[in-house]
This record gives sequence, structure tokens and C-alpha cells, in this order.
Amino acid sequence: MDCSDSYPFKAPKVKVSGAPMAVQRVPLVLFKTRIYHPNVDYESGEVCLSLTREGSWKPTIKVADLIEDIAHLIDNPNLDTPLIESAAKLYTSNRQEYDANAKEWTKLYAQTY
Repeated sequence: MDCSDSYPFKAPKVKVSGAPMAVQRVPLVLFKTRIYHPNVDYESGEVCLSLTREGSWKPTIKVADLIEDIAHLIDNPNLDTPLIESAAKLYTSNRQEYDANAKEWTKLYAQTY
């Protein structure tokens, strides 16, 4: 997965559970790499994606669509529905400190692969 050069994270590892073709149920999407982000629970790896919300999933959605949605979310946090309120508040109030935290988490958790 590619993230923009302006984003402070190295691309995280993400696990998508479910059949890769014609998934009838919403697949489980978990971040295997801990990242500092308003829409990713750093304990469970749960991510809040628009495609996997109740009523949004369709069996015609492909895994590539999920990956694209994840990459977009990483670069453009959804601050209306954050999983981590403190990260969302910091993102809006002090972007420089938010980016510093994100870079520190990258050094701690994402440099081993």
C-alpha cells in the first residue's frame, strides 16, 4: 500500500479477513502495525472505514477497493468519526505535534519489516 510522501507513516501492514472474491459479509480489516491515527485503534488494530460501515458494504466491492479506501483514510483522517478522540483533537489543534507523534510511532512499530 502506498501512502503519500507527506504522511509521516511508513505504509502499515493490514490484514483483511474474508474471501477475496464476492464477499457476502463485511470483511474484518485490522492494522497489524500500530500507528498513531484518529481512525485506527492502536490496541485492537480496528479501523473505521467508510466501505465497511453498516449499510455501506456490497459484495461487489473488491479487496483493491478496500486497500484504496485505507490509503485514502491514512492520508485524510475522518475527524467526524474518530476511534481515538485524543489523536483527532491533536490533528486539528496542533498538526506539528500530531505528525511528531506519528513519526515516533513509526520509529517504534513500523521499522521492523
